[in-house]
Amino acid sequence: DIDRLGNYAGLPRICDYKTGRFLKKSSKQSSYLPEKELRDDEFESLLEGMFNTEKHRDKYESIMFQLFVYAFLYKQKSKISSDFYLSVYQLPVIDKTGPVSIRITNSQLEKFSARLAVLLKGIRDKAETPGSSVEVCKQISGNCDYCDFNKYCRRSYSDEK
Repeated sequence: DIDRLGNYAGLPRICDYKTGRFLKKSSKQSSYLPEKELRDDEFESLLEGMFNTEKHRDKYESIMFQLFVYAFLYKQKSKISSDFYLSVYQLPVIDKTGPVSIRITNSQLEKFSARLAVLLKGIRDKAETPGSSVEVCKQISGNCDYCDFNKYCRRSYSDEK
């Protein structure tokens, strides 16, 4: 769930609070400031890291993936087309570091959305392939109507009655 949704400098700002420290002092942290738009080269590097299936995402990429998904969902629901601020507050060190924030453009969010659609289609295709390693629930129950994934398996308990 989104921890906090607000505005910063007239733009939507999605905030996430982390109880653990996920970034050490590094150039990565100091290059992302609330007033600074994520440069295209930084964005492309982050995008590749978030969607690279050949390696495990580092903690920063995982958290940014989460925030980009939140921005994607918020944009879908609100129908806005503005830039966003994505901010992470590391609670153990908040007094020393402040938030780790980036400003993403609408164009960057569109690129993320396109990559996310490809990823989700791949998961769905794999789930629909007989003998795949992705298993779909075998038993349809009243819980299907409340399952977050029922749109992918296209099951509904009420349809089966």
